[in-house]
Amino acid sequence: MSANPNKSGFIPRLVNGHPMKSVNQCYNKQAAKLQKKMNSNHHTLRELERVASKRTKRIEHYIHIASKHMIDLLVTEEIGTLIIGKNLSWKQAL
Repeated sequence: MSANPNKSGFIPRLVNGHPMKSVNQCYNKQAAKLQKKMNSNHHTLRELERVASKRTKRIEHYIHIASKHMIDLLVTEEIGTLIIGKNLSWKQAL
């Protein structure tokens, strides 16, 4: 008989991706507006770089906060293994 790798009573957690989607949507909107103006103005290129840098920093910050929260939870629950992946059939009926 093999040991159960799951901790009984532990509730699996998911990270909400909607805030990152919102940041990307805002970036795409701003980038499209600036790219329309870019042909005639070098200042616009700097503005686009600034917007891209701001997006990157926001995404990295969100991922950092989410991973820190997850690691803290795992340490608190004394769980030593974290599995990250995609279950292709998670919506299929058994």
